[in-house]
This record gives sequence, structure tokens and C-alpha cells, in this order.
Amino acid sequence: MVDVVFNQSGNVCGIVGEVVYATDFWFEKNGQVQYITGDSAIVVYDYSAPEMLFAELVVKNVSYADFLLLQTWIREKALYRLNTFTITCNPNTYINLGLGRGVNITNAHYNKSDTEGIFKITPPGIYEIKFPFVRTV
Repeated sequence: MVDVVFNQSGNVCGIVGEVVYATDFWFEKNGQVQYITGDSAIVVYDYSAPEMLFAELVVKNVSYADFLLLQTWIREKALYRLNTFTITCNPNTYINLGLGRGVNITNAHYNKSDTEGIFKITPPGIYEIKFPFVRTV
């Protein structure tokens, strides 16, 4: 079991669960546009915008009490996409949230305007959480 701590300017939400290998992350170059011309040439315009990290943190075996804590924290502290926060896993030695094993995520934003599909109840009354976030690399 791992402690996953979400901290938004001192507004802390800590949950306990298992970070699983379904956790996914990918990078996108913001501001890059690709065109394929009529003669099949590929033309890319790069507007020098920063690279973005998109990720989905999957935590299983989360208690009902921790589910309520995180659900309330998303709505009242992260304010969905508005506020930035830090994600820390303890112990974090082998956990890669997108920037390398053991690296905490700072200046992240919740990456949805709702909580649809985030919380899935599984028998016997425990939760699986798929927490999407984004940050500039």
C-alpha cells in the first residue's frame, strides 16, 4: 500500500491505496501543427510552445472514507482544473508518475471539468480511482 498525497497550497488530501501499472502518461508538444499536402509531403509548424505531460494515476483498493476525501478535495480545493497542486507517493522509489521513478509531480492540474469515470466502486465496497492530471514539462 502507498500513501498518495495531493497538496494544493496547504490543502492536503492523503489517500492510501495501491498504485498500479495501469497508470499511464504521455507527452505532447503544445502548439505543433502538422499538414499533409496534396503531394503527400508532411509539413510541420512548431510554435515553440512547451511540452506537456498528460497522465492518469490509477489507485486501487481505496477505502470509502478516502474516496470521500479525494472527491471533496477535487471539488473544493483543486476546483477541478483551476488550481495547481503537488502529487507525492510514499514510498515512491519505484513509482513513475511521468517524470521518472521517485519524482514527485509539482504544478499539476486536474485534467477534467467533472468527476465522471474517476471513481469506480468494486466489491466489497472499495474504490478504484483513475485520476487525470496535466502539467508543463
